[in-house]
Amino acid sequence: MKEQVSFHRPKNSRWLKAALAISMLFPSGCTTLREYVRNGYKVGPQYAKPPAPVADDWIDTVDKRLIKDPDEHRRWWANFKDPNLDSLICMASQQNLTLREAGFRVLASRAKLAIT
Repeated sequence: MKEQVSFHRPKNSRWLKAALAISMLFPSGCTTLREYVRNGYKVGPQYAKPPAPVADDWIDTVDKRLIKDPDEHRRWWANFKDPNLDSLICMASQQNLTLREAGFRVLASRAKLAIT
């Protein structure tokens, strides 16, 4: 015969864990729960966000090296002065199809497969 082993948990263990958790939380705070509720869960009764100093202008607004013209940003790769990169960008822009053109190419390919 096999013996059945059963483990009994005391019914008070749930309440014991809850009481232990609550008793550990009480010393961790400096105020009572009633004060937190009354203050709207703020740090203190007169708490306000501290003002942060903000500069009027950006630090490097007078730096001449900064590019302000957005047209110059469109050819960012030209700063590398690399002919291989220039040719790759040119090839990619020529082969960059619109969604409609790509759809027409797919339809044309399917039509060719149906014909042959």
